[in-house]
Amino acid sequence: MVQNRDETAQRKTVTLSKFAQHVGRSVDAFFKHCEQFDYTNLVPQWSIMKTGIQPDDIIIIGAIQVSSGSWMPILQLTHFIF
Repeated sequence: MVQNRDETAQRKTVTLSKFAQHVGRSVDAFFKHCEQFDYTNLVPQWSIMKTGIQPDDIIIIGAIQVSSGSWMPILQLTHFIF
């Protein structure tokens, strides 16, 4: 979830650009976290980084308000995975 106000004293509204940057940093952190583990994956194309999904394969297609002041991004892969 992403807050719709920043952490400054003025509590300014987060812009679309800042929202996308926050989501991108969160996706990057997820990929870095997944690199640390050696998962045995039954479907290799769904694996993270090694042979499957790369960070550039993910785009933001929308956002949903999940509570007052919090938004959740909707992410999509840029290509079909067989």
